[in-house]
Amino acid sequence: MSARKVSQCSKTQGGADSYAVVKSIVEIAKRHTQHPLDILVGLQVRASPR
Repeated sequence: MSARKVSQCSKTQGGADSYAVVKSIVEIAKRHTQHPLDILVGLQVRASPR
């Protein structure tokens, strides 16, 4: 796979996909009047191995 600028300074498709997921979560949180960082941290805590 060749490196290329895909979206928001991402040079790989994986980076562009990750950006799209985070951007989507942030926009949904805003729509529901929640702080985006609280949602992202909560998702990270749930995904952490115990």
